[in-house]
Amino acid sequence: MTVGEYLKNLLKQKEVSVTWLSNELGLKSRNVLYRVFNDYYSDDKTREMIERIYKIVIFSDAEKAKIGELLNIGVTSRQVTESRNILSGIYKDPSYGKFGTVHGGMHINFSDILKHAAPHESVVFMAGVSDARIIGDIDSFLGNSEKTTAYNYFHFSQRNMTCHEITALITLMGHKNYTPLLTRNVDFRGVFILYKTESEYRGIKLELFQNDYLFLETPVSEEFYNHIIYKKDIFNDLCEPVKKPGSRVVDYIDIIKDSIIFDNTETYFSEGAPCFGNLPYNIVYDMFKDINFFGFPKDHPYIVKLINMFISRQKSFMENPAAKKLFLFDYDSIKRMMQTGLSFDHAEHFKPMSQKQLKDYFDSLIKTAKERPDKIRFRFTKVPLKRPFVYGIDTMLYSYISDSGYTDGFFIMLRNKSLFDVMNDFMPYVWDEYTMSDEESAKLLAQMSDEYIKP
Repeated sequence: MTVGEYLKNLLKQKEVSVTWLSNELGLKSRNVLYRVFNDYYSDDKTREMIERIYKIVIFSDAEKAKIGELLNIGVTSRQVTESRNILSGIYKDPSYGKFGTVHGGMHINFSDILKHAAPHESVVFMAGVSDARIIGDIDSFLGNSEKTTAYNYFHFSQRNMTCHEITALITLMGHKNYTPLLTRNVDFRGVFILYKTESEYRGIKLELFQNDYLFLETPVSEEFYNHIIYKKDIFNDLCEPVKKPGSRVVDYIDIIKDSIIFDNTETYFSEGAPCFGNLPYNIVYDMFKDINFFGFPKDHPYIVKLINMFISRQKSFMENPAAKKLFLFDYDSIKRMMQTGLSFDHAEHFKPMSQKQLKDYFDSLIKTAKERPDKIRFRFTKVPLKRPFVYGIDTMLYSYISDSGYTDGFFIMLRNKSLFDVMNDFMPYVWDEYTMSDEESAKLLAQMSDEYIKP
């Protein structure tokens, strides 16, 4: 329950009418109180209004204590609630999709239009998408069109816009043909698709406004098509790429090096199972020393550097009082790791963990979480995790998507203040609302270890 809901119920119990209280407070409209009840206002403004109400309505010490407790938890404004609802799609089975439009008096689905472009060579331009259904339609489109190249232009600004953009980034990240780019200037909001058939060139435009849209599907000339492609190449050169490939040994070392920053902050590992970078260095070293797909001997400077990184990361994490790891586990992901010895981002350069190593690792994890909850905690999510990513408070958003066979992959590392503003609220919310308790999770992990690991 939020502070607004609690206050509304208290006033109802005391038979204090909204009209009377509004008049006593000298408010121009009752809507001010309704907005407080709906947790619309900021924390500071809500506190100020409650202090004014205290001077008019008598509350018991217990009631005031409860109000104070809810205020300390934090006021959930309408904007924050919307942001949480938008991002929650990352944790749920994608139910969005089928963006409906009315065009020429007829109701059409955007996904049906995209099916016409799927078999053909096409280019997708996205910017400021602010409807999760469109993201779902584009996700399906990219998965069913090998001839498509998609460019998503990000300009993080407004909170709700940022929520949709984070959702698009994490949702579409796994597609090889998806390229996210940071830019300071975008001239449209929505989706623009160019595609060519054997006989013609066509364009699809879905431009979004605050409460409206502009939809257009029309033939275009070959000159216009080539002009857009040419301008795209010039514009993209001015943008900052977000998505990068990671496969070779030097790429992998860079990924490990860049992700060290997560060992210095409070970090949520929303990946379903422990990622490779969180394995103990002694296990990693053993997984490497007998098999070497890197093509380098174990005393090669590359390999020495890599192993030393794991050692220093583990040491610095335990010594840093600000560092804390919170793992969000998914039953199926943990089961798969226990049965195969592969982490979700397992590099092909390392053999799978042995059953003994798995048993030792998970036993150690359970023990550490019990003895040092200030450093490591884990919980199982109530819903399957479909889209892995890592988020560090005031650090960055990181995601690694490996291809089948756990070989090459793509990763993103993104810093942005408006992203922090949204995710710093969202991740604790997920931890509180979408997971089992620490005790239930520890019991479940121990049960799974006994069931699926046979050392």
